[in-house]
Amino acid sequence: MDDLFLDEVLSVIAAHDPATPFFLSWTPHGVHSPLEVPDAYLARFGFISDPRRRFYAAMVAHVDAMVGRVAAALKAKGMWEDVLWLTMADNGGPIYRNASFNANHPAHQKPTPPKNKPEPKPYHPLNPNQTGERGSK
Repeated sequence: MDDLFLDEVLSVIAAHDPATPFFLSWTPHGVHSPLEVPDAYLARFGFISDPRRRFYAAMVAHVDAMVGRVAAALKAKGMWEDVLWLTMADNGGPIYRNASFNANHPAHQKPTPPKNKPEPKPYHPLNPNQTGERGSK
């Protein structure tokens, strides 16, 4: 499915007059459902034994390649120097059965505070009560 949208994005760029501004919103589905990726990308990650992680790595690589193709098309058309490119992503929440694709261990564990160590003071460069190095007064 993403390749169909990519083809449309590339055709819009190819047909556009670079002398006039335009807005393009492109939201690839890769790394979300529908969980699809070309077989060639799966083959690149045969060294990953877990099939779920292999599929995820292939989806990320596919999106990365599509972004590269769009950037190349903009450069070839002479539009790259005047581009404002915004990239957004969601938080990668669990969209799979066991959320194994976004397991950020040990980031999901609550940290244990060190014993007998004072909490560091928050640092803000505009705070007039703090000068010098971070956390010092």
